[in-house]
Amino acid sequence: MAAFIRIRTLAGEEALDLEEFESRVRRGEIAGHCQVCFPPVTGEGWVRTDQLDLFHRLQDPRKLYFARAFNLGRFPRVTAVFVTLDIALYLVMGLGGPIEQDALVAWGAKVAPLMLDLGQLWRLVTANLLHQNALHIASNLFILFNVGGALENAYRRLDYALLLLASALGTTLLSVLARPDAVTAGASGIVYGALGAAVVFGMKYRELLPQRYRRVLGESTIPIVLVFLYIGFTSSGVDNWAHLGGLLAGALCALFMTPRLLVRAAPKARSTALRSLPFFGAGAALLLGGLWLQWQPVRLQMSADDLLGIELGAPAHWRREAEGAGALELHNGLAGLGRASVSVRVEPLGEGSVEQAIRGWLDQQLWAEERAGALAEVTLGAPVGSTLAGVGATRLEGSYSEEGTTTRFRGFFLARGELVHEVVYQWPAEYPAYERVIERMESSIRLLEPRSLREARGRAMVAPGRDSFEMLGETLGQLGEHRAAAAGLEEAFARAAGEPQLRARLARHLLASGQTEAGCRGAEQALQAAPGSAPALEAMGRCALARGERRAAADWLRQTLEVAPGHRSAQALLESLLSPTGD
Repeated sequence: MAAFIRIRTLAGEEALDLEEFESRVRRGEIAGHCQVCFPPVTGEGWVRTDQLDLFHRLQDPRKLYFARAFNLGRFPRVTAVFVTLDIALYLVMGLGGPIEQDALVAWGAKVAPLMLDLGQLWRLVTANLLHQNALHIASNLFILFNVGGALENAYRRLDYALLLLASALGTTLLSVLARPDAVTAGASGIVYGALGAAVVFGMKYRELLPQRYRRVLGESTIPIVLVFLYIGFTSSGVDNWAHLGGLLAGALCALFMTPRLLVRAAPKARSTALRSLPFFGAGAALLLGGLWLQWQPVRLQMSADDLLGIELGAPAHWRREAEGAGALELHNGLAGLGRASVSVRVEPLGEGSVEQAIRGWLDQQLWAEERAGALAEVTLGAPVGSTLAGVGATRLEGSYSEEGTTTRFRGFFLARGELVHEVVYQWPAEYPAYERVIERMESSIRLLEPRSLREARGRAMVAPGRDSFEMLGETLGQLGEHRAAAAGLEEAFARAAGEPQLRARLARHLLASGQTEAGCRGAEQALQAAPGSAPALEAMGRCALARGERRAAADWLRQTLEVAPGHRSAQALLESLLSPTGD
């Protein structure tokens, strides 16, 4: 049976159970001079309440003072400064017109690629100060002024400022980890941090709070938090991971904070200095962390494409997009300002030159877009010799402007047999530090055996025959491995003796591999077997060219075009032969 305590107050005599008695003592609702009868301790007699050890264990003068003096009447100066700063930034940003994503990126929104690639960790803080539209900023600051203002009254101002900082960092840190693809801005994470702190504060000090404040702090705030989270999860374009980060950071911070009315007296200067340390620590961590990311070698994740026959590295958070057969792109996920990318394409080179491939790329990627008005201020440097993946290549650099954003590019054009690899890096001129990332990516490229060659080798091993060896030879020849291609076509020819077109193609690869006499014999035999065959005529042209007989080579190629007007390789070879710089 529960023990009851009888107590005499000015209102009369009451009988309380032990739990209610303890609760009222903690709240300061029972004075020490009140008469009390507690049979297990006092028998049937009455004593003053302050004569009970239980009373002294429960009563804390500071808590009594808290219960009597707590109110929300102070003007929240820290909150007001934060609100004013947010509004000022919003108005200044709005002077340039509607606030689009590029403006948010430029002013300091959370952009994971710029933070991880370039070390811009200061965005963890600045992202919480920016807003995109009037509704966005009005809703956030209205809630923050009311909830944050209440918390500023509950805690010391410096502690409350630390709560805001912790909420801001929690917001952006969790967003970077969970949503690195999202560009995030706004004070909503801090709002959730304030709501989380209000829940913790109200529940932790529920017994001491005056009744009117229990209705706005503690458990009563939980439904509001849940409603806001539900709205966020059911709305598009909302970074709920950021909201959860702010909520958890604010709640955790409040769990270890002491209300201003319960703080024990301490030397003010020393107390202020100690409580300021987290601000300096956070600033130093952001500064040194950013410098560390800048100085560290960029960590790349290798991405291989056996269809293109290339492997290249990019930061792990970059996205990979296939652009169809013979092309792919890796980029950092941004659409406008701050976008960096690398694109790889493999195009037929035929008998053309790398310079022709460069002109074709310029026509398609730059000049056509400039004529259409999509690009402006195009600048272009002269092509220069370079290396890529340890192989000779031609490098082309330049820049262009698109919708007010300047992009620099560096393209490498690498001939590989009858193919040309186009590897083009692009990065924002506004962030020149990206060039360090690009240079690291350039050094990671390796050429691989393409899928087509691997499949041809496998087919020749599993089902050796005329068709499989012919396929292997032509695939090797396309990649510029003419000696191996000739060996494959010899195997095919051995299984299809007397076929002039196959003999002509074999002669072509023999000539390309430097076996002039064997190649010329093959060309002559192909011509004898099929005098009007375009492959045989072309092979004779290549034979004459290999022997240094340029005029004869041109005649043979003209005859080829007379027989087959659309013969592309003969046309390209003849144009190269007749051009002023042709060899």
